[in-house]
Amino acid sequence: AVVSTQSTGGKGDRAARTPGTLFEDPDGLIQMPASLKVESWKRPSDYLGEKVQTVVEDPEQTGRLKILLNNQAVFKQSELVRAIITEIALLCQTEIPSPPGLRSDLNGSADVWKPWHHIYPRSKPPNSFPIHSASGKYAVKLFWMGAWRKVIVDDQIPFDAEGRALLPMCECETELWLPILSKAIVKIASLNFGSERKGSEVAGISVIQMLTGWIPEVIDIKSRGDEDMWNLIHSVLPKWTEDSKMESSSAQSVSSNTAAANPATKEPSLIFGTYNIGFNGDEP
Repeated sequence: AVVSTQSTGGKGDRAARTPGTLFEDPDGLIQMPASLKVESWKRPSDYLGEKVQTVVEDPEQTGRLKILLNNQAVFKQSELVRAIITEIALLCQTEIPSPPGLRSDLNGSADVWKPWHHIYPRSKPPNSFPIHSASGKYAVKLFWMGAWRKVIVDDQIPFDAEGRALLPMCECETELWLPILSKAIVKIASLNFGSERKGSEVAGISVIQMLTGWIPEVIDIKSRGDEDMWNLIHSVLPKWTEDSKMESSSAQSVSSNTAAANPATKEPSLIFGTYNIGFNGDEP
């Protein structure tokens, strides 16, 4: 089974509890998108050496995540990786409240969502944050098939023939939250590889839904003309005016103003639009 709501209790779990033993996912190595050619799998200790590993250096960091520039090569290669990077960055930039059901240590408070909130093991409350697993076993909480699920992964990272990681990596190479979270997303996405739209790596899945539980509305823009598409955008997106004192470049302003518009639920009334970008050689 790919996901579960409790510990698998299998051989892999017993091995993970043995001191000095590295955990291996009982489901085996995950299937990577066909666009990414895996040459080898490495543990963080294989490519970091004696450097101290962490899941996240600063759990309270805010603002934009610097996860694009250091992942340009794999970003260009894979449609799924593009979706993971852009949609994580989008959610971080808008600073949405933590979705209901994601964290059990909030006691009803509307903490700001962070991508590492999905990763376990964690330190004890009240300052609960993900911690490094010496065995390499991680549980990732993702929304899939109508409920929050526990997705088990190990910390083996795929690399290509040129020694480049084929999962998105953090700017600080000793931080593991991004490759661990991405690996869990790929594990779920791999169930749909080739099952729907031919050649698409994101058929039947939504990264934002996995991270928030929000229900997506998919709009086919290929069948629409330019004018029709422009009118559609105008009809669904909020119309900002000078009176709102909104700055389009300020994610904080967008988040705070939209949340204030619905004080009863404190849920943001933002509308997200994502578009899959294709590449022709080195030119976007």
